[in-house]
Amino acid sequence: MSSTEWPLVVFTILVQMSVGLLIVSELACVVGGTAAHSLLKYRESCSLALGLVGLAFSFAHLGTPAHSPFAIFNLGHSWLSREIFCTSAFLGCLVALTIARRMPAFAAFAPLVAVVAGVAGVASVFAMSKVYMLVTVPAWNSPATVLNFAGAALLLGALAAGLLACLRWSAMSGEAARVPVVRTMGVLLIFAALGLVAKFIEIPLSLFAGLPTNARGVSATTIVLTNGLGAYVLQVVLLIVGTALFVHVANAATRGNRSLLPVLGACALLIALAGEVLGRLAFFDMHVLIGL
Repeated sequence: MSSTEWPLVVFTILVQMSVGLLIVSELACVVGGTAAHSLLKYRESCSLALGLVGLAFSFAHLGTPAHSPFAIFNLGHSWLSREIFCTSAFLGCLVALTIARRMPAFAAFAPLVAVVAGVAGVASVFAMSKVYMLVTVPAWNSPATVLNFAGAALLLGALAAGLLACLRWSAMSGEAARVPVVRTMGVLLIFAALGLVAKFIEIPLSLFAGLPTNARGVSATTIVLTNGLGAYVLQVVLLIVGTALFVHVANAATRGNRSLLPVLGACALLIALAGEVLGRLAFFDMHVLIGL
């Protein structure tokens, strides 16, 4: 893979994880109530940090970063412009949400801002998918791309929220440490499972979409399976292992066992993240033009 694509790998994964973290944790708070709000207290701040780091990496891919604001003026015809607009709106909402939850004077607006941020996040991930769904790149021009990005958002977002909950819970002491975690972990497990299922559907679907060959008889599927079959299989293994470890973390949490939870939660996220990076590298390797 060309080194010029690494900024896009980091940008897409971090922004998707940021969106997933916000949406999953907000829904967990709706179900889990006060306990979930306490466990996921810094969810919007962490989501904002992930999104800003991802955005910073995206500028490394631009030939002239100073011209990037002008791309927003083509919203009517360009999915790239829509991606920039939606991602910017999402991050702007996260800034507003962080302020609203830290300043009592604006606390009443927090629920509405959270909903708007969630909608903007979903729109950002969808627009990001459409940017790559090019007719001339069959491996990308399929529902697999949407499943790829949405699955990453749900799986990594759920595991990131789980790590936040583990870190917060491990720092509590006394009566505060008795906070119920079953509902919170249950919601996170559901979304992690949904993300993993999306990835399982996406992987074979993308291979099937990449079967058409170009004028030189080369297909995207052939490139991936010939040059990186080991890495392609490893990504699946890492996604499964990361999710399985998170299931163990959630199970231990529901039994009240806080021992090593932050360490295990971090390992679960990092393992799944490594699998997602390998998968995203394979995704960009499947850029084989057809019909030109």
